[in-house]
Amino acid sequence: MKLKHEQYIGGREGVDFEWDIFGSADIKNPEYQKELASMTKPNGFVFFEQAKKLVKKFQSSDPRIPERPFARELRMEIIERLGFVEEKDMDRVKFYSAIGTPLDIWHGIDAFIEVEQEHGAPIVITLDATMLTKEEKRARGQEIKADVLVSKKDVHIEDEDELQSHIEKNADSVYEAYVKKREEAKNTKHQKTQA
Repeated sequence: MKLKHEQYIGGREGVDFEWDIFGSADIKNPEYQKELASMTKPNGFVFFEQAKKLVKKFQSSDPRIPERPFARELRMEIIERLGFVEEKDMDRVKFYSAIGTPLDIWHGIDAFIEVEQEHGAPIVITLDATMLTKEEKRARGQEIKADVLVSKKDVHIEDEDELQSHIEKNADSVYEAYVKKREEAKNTKHQKTQA
């Protein structure tokens, strides 16, 4: 079933790129496999929130210190944009890789960044690493499900001179998505108090 699903959405040609920049969850862990089996529907589907919880529980590294350099630097750039200088605030920003998990396979999310709020639920910004640009994905009929698309055509991890500017550009996109979601959360909370 999985192979057919992957072929339908355009293959898995970007797996190496995804892993190079985001790392991976601990999907070979027997406990991961056991929990995955318990939540998987007969067609292989796992609901978004369940898939996200699974990813958070089975990271292969501390989400405050991602294993891959791109992910680490991206997290630090986001912290800078948030204006966090104290360690307790920096620790509120976590990076989770979802490569190879149902969040990736079924929901098009390769990684996500969670920013814990002082009051209220964390804000989650989703990422999709791809070999294609947004325009190419749309031309193929592929839906962009993540908040931020990280294209290999824009991120050349082998070119150290340009890599930092690409990380900064992606951090800007993550920060913009964060601000938008934070405002939406404030408006929703305000509407609930008005009702």
